[in-house]
Amino acid sequence: IAVFLAEILYKCIKEQENCSPLFNFIHDSIFSLDAKKDQFEDFHLQFLFKLSDYLGFGMADSISVLNDSTLRLLNAPYQKEHRLSGSDRRDTLKHIVDFYKTHIDGFGEVKSISVLSEVLQ
Repeated sequence: IAVFLAEILYKCIKEQENCSPLFNFIHDSIFSLDAKKDQFEDFHLQFLFKLSDYLGFGMADSISVLNDSTLRLLNAPYQKEHRLSGSDRRDTLKHIVDFYKTHIDGFGEVKSISVLSEVLQ
């Protein structure tokens, strides 16, 4: 999951200026992931959903293809104990990554998705 998050951040963050809210979000998110002993399967989805707000193209009102339970999960704090099924997780990730591709120039393919999918079946 951490490799996937690192690849996403590498593709999304181009500026080298100081942005304390973004730094604090990333810092707190990584520490939240590190603290999780279980129920981390959907962490990357929540992270991408929350990150979009910091990048200026929040997804909350823009993705109509996600169902209500998925949207509730994505809006929930990292500590929420709820998991998507494997197929819902894959579909949600595809929609979120496609959304990022439309909003970030040169986003390209995310190579770590195949590894992530294999690990989180």
